Amino acid sequence: MSSLQGCCTLCSILMLIGGNLAVLVKIHQDSVNGTEGQSVLLPVSYRLHSAPQYPMRIAWNSSNVQDEFVTCTLGKCSLDAGGAPSSCSAQTFYRGKYRGRTKLFPANGSLLLSDLRLSDSGVYSVTFKPSHQTFHITLTVHKQRSTPEPPGGNLAVLVKIHQDSVNGTEGQSVLLPVSYRLHSAPQYPMRIAWNSSNVQDEFVQLVTCSVLNCSVGAGGAPSSCSAQTFYHGKYRGHTKLFPANGSLLLSDLRLSDSGVYSVTFKPSHQTFHITLTVHKQRSTPEPPVDPKNPDPTHSYVIGICSSVSLLLLFLLFCCIWHRGAARQQKRRIIKQQQASSVEESHMESPVVMDMATIYARVGDSFEQSQQRPTPEVVYASLTSPGPPQQDTGLYHLLV
Repeated sequence: MSSLQGCCTLCSILMLIGGNLAVLVKIHQDSVNGTEGQSVLLPVSYRLHSAPQYPMRIAWNSSNVQDEFVTCTLGKCSLDAGGAPSSCSAQTFYRGKYRGRTKLFPANGSLLLSDLRLSDSGVYSVTFKPSHQTFHITLTVHKQRSTPEPPGGNLAVLVKIHQDSVNGTEGQSVLLPVSYRLHSAPQYPMRIAWNSSNVQDEFVQLVTCSVLNCSVGAGGAPSSCSAQTFYHGKYRGHTKLFPANGSLLLSDLRLSDSGVYSVTFKPSHQTFHITLTVHKQRSTPEPPVDPKNPDPTHSYVIGICSSVSLLLLFLLFCCIWHRGAARQQKRRIIKQQQASSVEESHMESPVVMDMATIYARVGDSFEQSQQRPTPEVVYASLTSPGPPQQDTGLYHLLV
C-alpha cells in the first residue's frame, strides 16, 4: 500500500510540474496608473511550451470584490513557432460592477478597464488554470483634475496625452492612452481620427469616430457617448477606439506596427503624437540571456527538468528494489518451509523406529515363552485289598 501511495504522490507532482511548464506567463507591469473616467490596460502575456490542457481557464479578480469578475475558458488556440497563442476560441463572462466596462483578450490574457472610478484602485490578480499560476498588478486611479477654462473659451476640447512613447510586444496588445474634457458647449458632431506613419514612412488612416452626443460630468469629462466608429485598412479587426476618452487599443501587434501614431480632434484641429515600438517575441523570457549572468528562468526550467528525471530514476529504483525484496522474501519463506519439513521428518523417524522395536521385542518374548505340554491320559488298573464282593474297575488319571 505504501508503494502505491508513493507512486500516486509522484504522479501528482509530475502533473503539477508539467502543468506549470506548459504555460509561461509574463506580467509587463506590476504597477499601473489610471485617471478617473479614462481607460487603462492591465498588460499580461503568456506562451505555451508543451501540449496545453484544454480547456484552459483565465480568471481575473480584484481586492475590491470577493468573487472573480471576469472568467475566460479557452477551447483551443493556434500557436506560432514561439508558442504565442492566436485565434483563440473562447467563452468570456463578465460579472458584478465591472460588467460593461471591462474587456479580456483571450490571446494574451490582458484586461482593459474603461470608465475608471476612484474605487477601482486596488490589487488585481490573474490566475491561469489548470497550472494554478497567479500574478498581481496594482492599479492606482487618480482623480480627474480640473483645469481653469481657457481665456475666451475658444478651446472647447482639452486633450491630454498620458504617454508620448509606448512599448509593445509582437502578438500582444497595447493601449495608446488619451483623454479629453469638454469646457464649453461642444460642436457636435465631434470627430476623432487616428492615423499612423510606420517604419516605411507610409501614412495610414486607422480609425475615424464621429461623437454625436455625450454626457458631461462636473469636471467636463465625457461619458455615455453615442458615436459612429469606422475602422480602415489592415488595422480593421485588431483596433478599438473608446469614444469617451479617445484612447486606441491595438491587439495582435506586428513588428510593422511600430511607428508614430497621431490623434486629431475636430473641429478644434488639435493633433497629438505617440510613438509605438513593437518588440519581437522572444523564445525565452526577457531580459536577454547574458553569458555572465544566465537567465534565472532558463535555469529554473532546466532545474525542474532535472528534478523530473531524478524522480523518474528514483521511481524506477524503488520498483526494482521492491520487486527484488519481494522475491527474496518469497525465497526465505520457501527455505523456512523446507527446513520445517526436514525437521518434522527427522522427528517422526525415531518414533516409528521405537515403536517397531517395541513390537518386535514383544513378539520375541511371546515366541520365546515355553509352550505348555499337552495333557496325556494314562490308564492304570488298581486292585483294592478289600472284601471280594467289591468289583474291580478301570480308572483313568489325567496327568
